[in-house]
Amino acid sequence: MKKLSVLLFSMVSVLVYSVRSQTAEVLLRPAYVDLSSSDAPGAVLVHLSGYSSDDVRYRLYNGSNQYYCWNAETGSFVSSNAYSSGPLITGTPITGTSFWILYKRGSNNSATATYRDRLGPEYSVNYQSVALPAATVIANSFTLSGKLSEDPAFPLTKKYVILAWSGSALISASHTSLSTGEFLIACPTGITIEKIEARKINNEPAGAITGTWNNEAYAGEIIPGVQTEVGHYLKDNIIIYPVPVHESLIVRNAESFKTIEIYNVAGKMISVCEVQDHNIVSIDFRHLPPGIYFIKLKATGKGTVVKKLIKS
Repeated sequence: MKKLSVLLFSMVSVLVYSVRSQTAEVLLRPAYVDLSSSDAPGAVLVHLSGYSSDDVRYRLYNGSNQYYCWNAETGSFVSSNAYSSGPLITGTPITGTSFWILYKRGSNNSATATYRDRLGPEYSVNYQSVALPAATVIANSFTLSGKLSEDPAFPLTKKYVILAWSGSALISASHTSLSTGEFLIACPTGITIEKIEARKINNEPAGAITGTWNNEAYAGEIIPGVQTEVGHYLKDNIIIYPVPVHESLIVRNAESFKTIEIYNVAGKMISVCEVQDHNIVSIDFRHLPPGIYFIKLKATGKGTVVKKLIKS
């Protein structure tokens, strides 16, 4: 009887495994896509589970055209339509995996695309297919630039996805350049971006900058493990970064202000500089101990702006 029970359990286990449902779904696609050139960057987040193999390669295609997906194995974007040359799935689709597909517009000058994969080693039979959610092509845009700082846990020998958010809405996506961590992300004119976020391809958070951007700007540096706040003041789009500050605090578009003063938490002024029509002002924080500080920007006829800072 015991042997029969074990046999029945094994048969049921095999049956459950054999009918397990394979699923591929797109978890997140930006509301807008940049198609301004064949090198225009983009990204989508997909989830796979219940696959019969972890040897899976994929494409993003539209008829005979396709987005050129990033292949981390070769360190290049794939222009070939052969699945055997395509990127290998990140993670283990047998048990479940979520990952970002980084791509360039490539030959697909369209917001329409389908995800499709095939199993190895032959990669000869279509396995799972799913259409990407609808997105709007960016007609008029402004570009935000920035950089992801290198960190032992986030080496710049790898690419990272860059996401531009307006509230809870994902507006646009891009990715970093190898070695430098620099990025450019196109955003539609008329929409205010409130957060720029970096994530690993496996969707692990890397860091973020918060602020308000609605025109061309240098957004600043994303520090791994930190959410940096960038301030924009008055009508002159004043930007300060990084916050927390480490060595130097940068004030951009400062020419409309007369002086910039730094105070400690006790209210004592510890630094003051004359702007003198300079667009960019750098304030040295290296000699100051970690703690809370305040920056006061004073402009003739425009009042005074005070912003809290943290020196780490």
